[in-house]
Amino acid sequence: MTSREKPPAYYFYSSILFMLLVFVSFFLLDHVCPFPESVVSGDPWWKTHPLIVIVTVIDNNNFSQGPRGPSETISGFSSKKFFNITKKALENKERYADFYGYEVAVKDVKDWTRSTSWAKIPALLEAMDEFPSSHWFWFMDSYLIVSNPVQIANYVLQNVTRASQMLIGYDCHGLNANSFFIKNTEWSRNFLNTVHKRELFERFEEEGIVMQMLIDYEVIEAVDKIHFVPFRSLNALPLAHDCGKDERYLWHKDDFVFNLSGCNTNAECEKVIREIGMFD
Repeated sequence: MTSREKPPAYYFYSSILFMLLVFVSFFLLDHVCPFPESVVSGDPWWKTHPLIVIVTVIDNNNFSQGPRGPSETISGFSSKKFFNITKKALENKERYADFYGYEVAVKDVKDWTRSTSWAKIPALLEAMDEFPSSHWFWFMDSYLIVSNPVQIANYVLQNVTRASQMLIGYDCHGLNANSFFIKNTEWSRNFLNTVHKRELFERFEEEGIVMQMLIDYEVIEAVDKIHFVPFRSLNALPLAHDCGKDERYLWHKDDFVFNLSGCNTNAECEKVIREIGMFD
């Protein structure tokens, strides 16, 4: 080695130092003169979002006040049970999302001129604005819990085509909008905005019926966009339900999701909840 040659370690450490200086420069520059932010979310350019966001709506008008008197009921539950189930179901969603690196977006009911079930539509649109680079949004009713924590990509989304924009199932009454997946696309936003139109609410009252009408009468392009899945892929009902004992809808061991709605009068639900370990 001549006196002019540099040792290999010199170049290695010089490269490390250069990259460190570049990183620090970007960090300081972003604080002094911030880089452009997302027009929709306001997030810095470098912030990434999870591929999947779970969206749920909680009636904070009741939930935030905590348990009340023993004689008061909310949505068919005693006040204490409503608070406990809502709290535990939210914890269940958050625990599942944390495990796989998903996000949970909890939204409140803002429009009290409609039934609370309609709140899912603005909640999804708001979440799409909040997480503009996320691919899929899973709406889960506040009473739904994950009973078998499989990974979504290997279960629900495994056989979905690139054209699919929405995944939803039917129960004995028709399209069930308590649990469905919708992609973050212009088509999806247009679909949700159309469903939420005031004149459609006043005519049909239920958002699931509006969705079904838009599909049946081809009001909005739905061919190849909406992927219908077996009901129990996204939802499963307790034994005490108005769908009777139809095995296509009732919860089975190892089903992905369990619906706590109707559990206020069903002792079998307590057994399922213990089996799932929801209150561990």
